Amino acid sequence: KTVTDVLIGVTQVLNRHAIMQVNYSMSMANGYQSDPYKLLTVIDASNNLMLDPSPENDEGYNLYLFEARPDSRTKHSLYTQLKYHLTEDVIDASYRFTTDDWGISSHTLDLKYRWELGHNMYLEPHVRWYTQNEADFYKPYLQVGTDVSAAGVPLITEASADSRLGAFDATTFGLKYGIGLGKDSELNFRVEQYTQTASAPAAPLTGPLAGQTMQPDLSAMWVQVGYSF
Repeated sequence: KTVTDVLIGVTQVLNRHAIMQVNYSMSMANGYQSDPYKLLTVIDASNNLMLDPSPENDEGYNLYLFEARPDSRTKHSLYTQLKYHLTEDVIDASYRFTTDDWGISSHTLDLKYRWELGHNMYLEPHVRWYTQNEADFYKPYLQVGTDVSAAGVPLITEASADSRLGAFDATTFGLKYGIGLGKDSELNFRVEQYTQTASAPAAPLTGPLAGQTMQPDLSAMWVQVGYSF
């Protein structure tokens, strides 16, 4: 697998209070892109799990197929950031748009506000919003007749059930508290909450997958302690 990255950026001072940055980046990856450990469930025309039709299947195992992704991926990204210094506080806002030839497009909005408390202390609330659509070949499961033949042979060349390639929205809320300990040193504490909500295709109405979550939501919280010098 080979990866080539290109980055072009411009940073401009707008006035004594504001500075702006604009970056364009392109990434090209060629080679094996699939995850060798990810499988796709196969269901028949009645939405039941399909049995492996191979003669060696004496135990009646269900049929699962390994995912297959394209052998190349090209991403384009446009990023802009504005930092504005108020009387004491600082606003930091950024936006990123990313698209690739797998059919995924995403938008990211990020906003931080550094509130100076005095005595070398500050609070920095943080909010981030992210959204993306699904890849062209994203499938939570495979269907006999459209994706797989009755003999268990794939009728499509690319498919993946990886939830990271599905459509979802995500928000992050956080707060950072910093204390200046000297001229060039700082101790800070950060807590953030991340919530991801999937926009998954509906599950089959009947069969073992009925009522199942095709693409799970995600929630996480982390606490960070940092020291810089």
